[in-house]
Amino acid sequence: MDVLFYGAGVIGSIYASKLSDAGHKVSMLARGQRYDQLVSGIVLEDGLTGTVSSSKVTLVRTLEDNDRYDLIVVAVRREQIDEILPILKRNKSRHILIMVNTASGYLNWINQVGAERLLVGFPAAGGFIKDNGNVHSVIMAGLKQVMQKTTIGCVQPDSEFKAKEIVGIFSRSGFPAAYCGNMDAWQKTHVALLSPLANSLFKFDGDLKALAASRRDVEKFIVAVKEGFKVLSQLGYPVTPFGLKFLFTLPVFILTPIWMKMLGSRFYEAAFNLKANDSWGELKMLGDEFQRLALESGISTDAIDELQSTI
Repeated sequence: MDVLFYGAGVIGSIYASKLSDAGHKVSMLARGQRYDQLVSGIVLEDGLTGTVSSSKVTLVRTLEDNDRYDLIVVAVRREQIDEILPILKRNKSRHILIMVNTASGYLNWINQVGAERLLVGFPAAGGFIKDNGNVHSVIMAGLKQVMQKTTIGCVQPDSEFKAKEIVGIFSRSGFPAAYCGNMDAWQKTHVALLSPLANSLFKFDGDLKALAASRRDVEKFIVAVKEGFKVLSQLGYPVTPFGLKFLFTLPVFILTPIWMKMLGSRFYEAAFNLKANDSWGELKMLGDEFQRLALESGISTDAIDELQSTI
């Protein structure tokens, strides 16, 4: 498959590298210093094992109207997507997979690129880019994939086959992956979890170990997630995936030590390093989106509101 990754950050780099290693023809759109860093290849440093790998991809600086790819994977931050949509609209590549956080649905994306071309998804990987351009990377695997796999869906039934084909490509490239028939609910669920976690971390300047050591703050994070799931249920969005829904049915006093241990683990430190990422603007935007859902639902969200007010 001939794939362009629009976005050369952590997610684009990890997925482009693995697809290239699996034999796909991979291009990456990069600019400025990041372009220069990638000239000799994408270098991944496994955040858990320390293994270093390098993969060559074709670098481009622009997406022209007449460029044609089998698939364009958009991997940018939430606040960047709106300026990219007109470029994607003018380009006539057959399929566009947008792997971007959102709690606002897909209407604007559909209006710009067309429902027949649009696929939506979310990665199950993380990390940060080091000063030398290498990517300190972690991929969700093992028991952690119960909570989150690389998840792909579509916005119209005719595209389901293509979405499942891409799930297969990602799976064979080393990413635990799954198809979801309701990505809108999936992504809203993800924001209901991510936003309280990020807002809790903001208090500690992104220091996961400091958050993990504060029982009171971990409890508040858990209460906020439970509030968010109530909001979604009230609005008719199923909390998904099931493993995440089941986990948060447990009482706060049981969940608190579980999350304290997880947040203090080496895995979370490697995968969710906000100290090394410029993500606070995106996280504030996502929190604001979810608060609008909360207002629409009429559900009381004291913990969510308190945490969102701090960022």
